[in-house]
Amino acid sequence: MSEIFLELEGYENLEVSIIRATKIREVFKRILKLERIPNEEVFRFKPRSQTLLRNLNKLVRKRKLETAQRSKQVVMPKDGKVGNFKKVAG
Repeated sequence: MSEIFLELEGYENLEVSIIRATKIREVFKRILKLERIPNEEVFRFKPRSQTLLRNLNKLVRKRKLETAQRSKQVVMPKDGKVGNFKKVAG
């Protein structure tokens, strides 16, 4: 199991489709809910799961934002006020 964690920790940019299809985030959430994990003090599965889950969530949010920006062509107004977005005529 530790080898699987090492492999996942080595990936920087997994495809969001793979993340969703494998439901790997659900696995990490379940690991965090476990009361006891054998050899936890050696392998540190819970903190590693927390870090991987946080990174995967960031990646999914980033991809969602990129997709929304491409599809809506949203631009930030010159006044810089957040929430004053407008759709660019395409």
